[in-house]
Amino acid sequence: MKLRIALAGLCAAAVAAVGAPAPALAGANDNNAAGVVGVASVPAGYFCGQGYFCLWTGSNWSGRQYQLYYCRTYSLTQWNGIGSWLNNNTGGKHARILDQSHRTLVDSAPGTYNHAYNFKPAWYVTAC
Repeated sequence: MKLRIALAGLCAAAVAAVGAPAPALAGANDNNAAGVVGVASVPAGYFCGQGYFCLWTGSNWSGRQYQLYYCRTYSLTQWNGIGSWLNNNTGGKHARILDQSHRTLVDSAPGTYNHAYNFKPAWYVTAC
């Protein structure tokens, strides 16, 4: 019994010494686990076709690419750093990047892009 109490005390001391983890800071490699729910990625270097809104996990169109075609809202997962996007939509269709409360962070007209966008506050994308 005394051994259990001693071990419990030792474990409690170890946990207290470690403390809470430090918050993660956004950086160039923080999108390594990024995804778009229901959309498979393709390697960077694929052309962002006409009618698509495309996201890349890295800056300057590097990393994995997600090609969003359908006019709906997509959920983003683990986009915590710098990536890039291109709106190659047609017919004047704007794409929007949204925050956790679905507020617009970016409203992009066709032909607009950002080669180094911080996706940290982004939770959703509306492709048109």
